[in-house]
Order: sequence, then structure tokens, then C-alpha cells
Amino acid sequence: MSPLEVACGLPFGGTTVPLPESDRHPARALEDATVPALEGHGPALVAYSGGRDSALVLAAATAAARRHGLPEPIPLTIRLPGVAVANEDAWQERTVAHLGLREWEFVTVTDELDLLGPLARDILERHGPFWPANAHFIGLLLQRAAGGTLMTGEGGDDMFAWWRWQRAADLLAGRARRRPRDLLTVSAALAPPAVRRRIARRSLGDRPRLPWLTPRGQAMYARQLAGSADAPRRWDRVLAWMSGRRSMTVTADTLAVLGEDAGARILSPLLAPAFLGAVAAHGGRHGLGDRTATLRGLFAALLPDEVLTRQDKATFGPAFFGPASRSFARDWDGGGIDAALVDAGALRRTWLAERVHWQSSDLIHRCWLHERT
Repeated sequence: MSPLEVACGLPFGGTTVPLPESDRHPARALEDATVPALEGHGPALVAYSGGRDSALVLAAATAAARRHGLPEPIPLTIRLPGVAVANEDAWQERTVAHLGLREWEFVTVTDELDLLGPLARDILERHGPFWPANAHFIGLLLQRAAGGTLMTGEGGDDMFAWWRWQRAADLLAGRARRRPRDLLTVSAALAPPAVRRRIARRSLGDRPRLPWLTPRGQAMYARQLAGSADAPRRWDRVLAWMSGRRSMTVTADTLAVLGEDAGARILSPLLAPAFLGAVAAHGGRHGLGDRTATLRGLFAALLPDEVLTRQDKATFGPAFFGPASRSFARDWDGGGIDAALVDAGALRRTWLAERVHWQSSDLIHRCWLHERT
């Protein structure tokens, strides 16, 4: 990662990855994407949090197993007693009961997910910095999948989320009511890329985005954020653009390394090219745009409507910045950062805040490694 990416805790850029053409229904294409896990050696586990993405993978794998006469997938769930914001018990139980699954495995943790706990430190000492910094979460589940396959919902948050030109696309497709400033929104969307980037930079201005960045770092980060204006105007083409983002490819590389460590395969069906090609083709024909409409329109046969349309989700933030991370932050000597981009005092305050910004996670890993060396 570049110095700016390290400072911001986020990989930038990427390339557009052409998606295969497909006439399959996306729900069936997603089911097919889970079959390699179901047919493989050992158990087929699903990293199941209860959120929409992991529920969708679990439902698709269950449907595929029953259609092909294969062993059903086993949901694998982390439980964090005492962390209220991570509690998804009711949603988890609702989906598992809907699917009629008989097996369900749990991993109960206390401080094992700390960014500087034993599990994360072991990975850091063997492999160096990894991104995303909370990937040891999946590493913990991969230990249970040794000899088999762990399926994840990786990619769902990005692939079916809002994108910059969604409002303009909805207006042009007649899916939204007009508002006074909508003419400017559509004009910006139809402008050449260079003009769209200038508009995006102007709308961002000099507002600070990450509190630990120096003024120089803030300005450089703002220029990167303006790059979101390069997102295609059509939602189906956004899928090809998003699938090649470095945030996707770096995550995939990290999970592959952790899978190899654990002796397990890892599979992310929501990122399967054949599935994305089917979604892109279906979306292109039917003009699907926002995440809720997409999930409801494509996957109603797999999950109840209340699961597909829920707007909230659990967070594991308090578990990641636990006692070990906060102890390090208090005693940290300020080393291991690029002082031109990162303000050490502001970074320490960020780490010690009640709610810690997730993009500061990569820096705490690197600063810990700096002290070790």
C-alpha cells in the first residue's frame, strides 16, 4: 500500500473487470456459485453473522445443496456476550429457522478479536501488515473449516450499495420524483469524467474526513474521494467497475493467505464473475438500482422480505479495539507513521475514543510492528 493508503487505511484505485454475459437468473447463478464448496472435501461452512449478505449466501448454498442432493451447508457464527451492538441473535435464528437447517456451529469469543490480540499478532508476525485489518475475524472462523471450505458474504456491501450517480440514474429511469436540485444532479452525471471529478472535489471542499490526517493528508484524501465520480452512470456497469477495485482484490488476497494458513479453502460467492454477470444483465434489463430494490427483486425466493429489506446491521467495533489495542494506544511513542500525512496526537485520540474509526485500524498494526522492530 502507498503512504497515503496506509495513512487512510484504505486501498485506492483499481481496474474495471469485464463480466461474462449471462442469461441466468441471478438467484440461480448465486446458488451455482456455492456448489464448488458443497462438492468439495470436508465441511462446507458459511461465515454467518445474520446480516443480509451472509444470510443470502447461506440461503443460496442451502437451496443448491437440496437441488443437487449434496450435504447442507453449516452456518458458523461468532457470538460476543456482553457486546450489545454485535447482537444479531434474533435475525440469525429467524433465517436459520426459515431455511430449516439442523446444524449450526458457534464460536464464543471475549477478547480474541482485539486488533492487537494473540490471533492478530500471530498473523502480523508471520505475514506483516494485512488489509483489511479485521481479517483475523475470518481467520478465526477458518480454523474451524480446516480440511473444508468457508463461504463468506464478502463483496455484498460494495456490490449492492449506493453509488455516486444513483440519484441521477433513478431520475433518468423514472424511478424517483423530481426535486429542485435534480437538474444539477443529472447534468453532473452526464458531464465528461474530468468535469465530474471537478464537481466532486468542489462539493467535498476542505472538509476533514479522517481526524488523524494532517492538512496535507486531508487534501490528498479529498482528491481520492473525488475519484468516486469515475463510477459508471449505469448500475450494471458499476458491478464491473467495483469488482476490480483494489479494496476487493487486496481483501481476496488476504483471505486466500489466511485460508492457506488454516488448511481451508475460502469462497466468496457474491464475487463470483458468473453471478455478477447475471446480476449485471438482469439489472441492465430491469433498471434495478438501490440495494434494497435489488435484493428484494432478485432474491425473494431465497429469503423472507424482512431479512432482505432490513436497514440495520450489527457492528463488532468494540471487540476490535479491546484492552490490548487501547493499552498500546496509551503507551505508544508516536513512531511508525508518516508525519507529513498523520498527526500522532490526533491518531492517539482516535484510538482511545469510545467509537473508533475503522480506517485507523491499519495504522495501529503498522505502529505496533514498528515498535517491535
